[in-house]
Amino acid sequence: MEQKALRSPRDLGDILAAWSAIPLPPGDSLGGKLIPDLYMALPEEEDFDALLRRIHQTLKGTGLLSFEGPMPTYSYFLELLERDGRFLSSQDFFDIYRKNLCHMGRPFKGILGIEITDWVERRGTSAQKFGDFMTFLQTIDKDVLIVFLSTCLDQNKNEEAFLDLLHRFRLERAGLGQGVQKEDFLSFLLERLAAGGIEVKEEARPLLEETAAFVLSARGNQGLDSARRLAEDIRYECLLQAKEGKPVLTKEIAALFLPGGEWAEAFRLSSERGARVGRIGLI
Repeated sequence: MEQKALRSPRDLGDILAAWSAIPLPPGDSLGGKLIPDLYMALPEEEDFDALLRRIHQTLKGTGLLSFEGPMPTYSYFLELLERDGRFLSSQDFFDIYRKNLCHMGRPFKGILGIEITDWVERRGTSAQKFGDFMTFLQTIDKDVLIVFLSTCLDQNKNEEAFLDLLHRFRLERAGLGQGVQKEDFLSFLLERLAAGGIEVKEEARPLLEETAAFVLSARGNQGLDSARRLAEDIRYECLLQAKEGKPVLTKEIAALFLPGGEWAEAFRLSSERGARVGRIGLI
């Protein structure tokens, strides 16, 4: 029987925006990791390390994931390579995990990126050796967010790999720059501004619409995550310019974020460098 196609991946920006909005009280003890691991099928030219840094930027300080060790993120290319019956990549990763990621006998806590393209291309994600490696990852999954990456372009192969992994992990498929309309972007932006105590003047709304259209058409568009970051920068500017009482978004402040301005240029550059865009420049 023909396999039914899976639901399309959610935009990574939407996922990160939803995660950042999860109300987790101080001292919360859920007894495990709340957020699911991710599976991403992306073109080869995407910067995987930059994506991991972007996820870290969202999660740090939220309480949704702990970070402990010499680095907050680490990526590894899991080659399908054997010698004398030994799975070389597996042993190599075990050595790296013990010697470089664990710190003073304590387990690594953070974001772990695993590229599995070789296995997806050859339909090897149901193989015993791959399963043995996944069994190890399951033992550390409580301490890490695992992001599986495939640059394979075959949708059927990616769906097979996702389903194989779904037997072992709480897993969500993520993509880039998909599915966010201008109305949704604006609605989310205004909600974030209101939650941040910013009064939006009616005169500023048409300018926000121009900025939203620019962001959504840009190569660096990251869905609702871009809206969240834009809201942070607008709120910062409003607070800087507030004289007395409640901070207000005027048309003069909104104009600072229009296409052709400093913020828009920083946003454009950030898409090329995988950096964070902000009113003070590239972070």
